[in-house]
Formats: sequence, structure tokens, C-alpha cells
Amino acid sequence: MAESRSKSSEPGIDQMGEEKDVLQKLEISKSLIGVLQIEVHSHVDQIEELQEDLEGWQLRCRQAKHHVQELRGELVKSRVQTEETGKVILKEMEKKIKVYVANYETLQNQKQSLEKEVEAKNKECDKLRTQLQGVEADKD
Repeated sequence: MAESRSKSSEPGIDQMGEEKDVLQKLEISKSLIGVLQIEVHSHVDQIEELQEDLEGWQLRCRQAKHHVQELRGELVKSRVQTEETGKVILKEMEKKIKVYVANYETLQNQKQSLEKEVEAKNKECDKLRTQLQGVEADKD
């Protein structure tokens, strides 16, 4: 009988030891779960921050694209305006060049006319000198 009591008490002790082991493992698992939950929450926070950053960058990117489109539109307008201004300036220059060329030709004609007149006057002066010398020679 003493034998049966010791056997029956042994399973109770064994069972208590197993329960203790199970409880320790359960406590360790709870601790691990708690640590993992904290880490998961930390990762969730990091993901949320990254998501906010991403949204901010996406907004900036959309704004930059819009700004680029506006600048391209202004550039096209500016290019067209520059071409039109260039055409107007070219026409004005052509007009002024025509006037200058016409004035130059007029001045050249006047110069030639004056040169001919000077040449004629010089011939007349030479002729008059010759006559004067002839008259003076006759006087002597």
C-alpha cells in the first residue's frame, strides 16, 4: 500500500511539475507576445509615418508637375511672342534700310552733281584766268 501511495503521489508531483513548466512557457510566450506587439505597433507607427511622408511627396510631385506645365505654357507663349516681335523688328529694319539706301542713293546723286558742277566751275575759272592773263598781257 505504501507503494501505491507513493505512485499516486508521484503522478501528482509530476503533473504539478508539468503544469509549472507549462505555466512558465505560457508566461514566456505572453512576454514574447507583448514584446512582439510592441514591435508591431512600432512598425505600424513607422509605416504610418512613411505613408504620410509618401503622401506629402506625392502632393509635392503633383504640384511640381502642375508648375512645370504652367512654365511650359508660358515658355510657348514667350517663344511665340518672341517670334512675332522678331518679325515686326525685321519688317521695321527692312523699311529703315530701304529709306537709308534711298537716302544714300540721293546723296550719291547729289555728290556727283556737285562734283560735275565744281568741275564745270573750275573749267570756267581756268578759262577766265586764261582770258584775264591774256587781257593783262595786252595791257603791258
